[in-house]
Amino acid sequence: MKLLVITSPHFFEGEARLINALFERGLACLHLRKPEAEMDTVAHLIGQIDTKFHSRLTIHHHHALSGSYAIGGIHFTEQGRRASSAIELQNYVSKGYRISTSVHQKESLSTISPAFNYSFFGPVFDSISKPGYSAAVDVELPGTSPVPVYALGGVTAENIIQLTQWGFSGAAVLGYIWQNPHEVVQRFLELSAKVRLMPTTS
Repeated sequence: MKLLVITSPHFFEGEARLINALFERGLACLHLRKPEAEMDTVAHLIGQIDTKFHSRLTIHHHHALSGSYAIGGIHFTEQGRRASSAIELQNYVSKGYRISTSVHQKESLSTISPAFNYSFFGPVFDSISKPGYSAAVDVELPGTSPVPVYALGGVTAENIIQLTQWGFSGAAVLGYIWQNPHEVVQRFLELSAKVRLMPTTS
């Protein structure tokens, strides 16, 4: 079971310091998702993150920033994935980027290109960061996805253990981590401890 963290969609004071602290404590990959932000503002945040961790970043928007920093990953939204050609995806792969995407309907999982390293699927639980965004009725995976699938939405230290039973290879956590800035590192360590006790998945 892999554990990823997605940033809050909003900027806040001390955010870069907390991101660096998560990396220092073993976070393998952080998805930098600021959907409403201008490129310069996102670049400023990246500039505050220790350069030794840039390869562990995956950016969701302003993909051009990957050429200015040693960014390790590119994420494609559902719309972005549909608009991207196989040649474009392969171009990122050939340059050494890991690429990921998102789906919100189980039926879409089987259509994902195997060029992707993994895909998010959710919400698997009621969302913490988006009140009213309820879990999918049936979240157990059918086993037909050509790439590993990571659970998204409402994942906490209390429910993460259910994910392997449903066929997920990893989890992406947002609301539970950033809900209280004073508990960010503590909550990440709690999740990490739970993940270490779970079966190894692809």
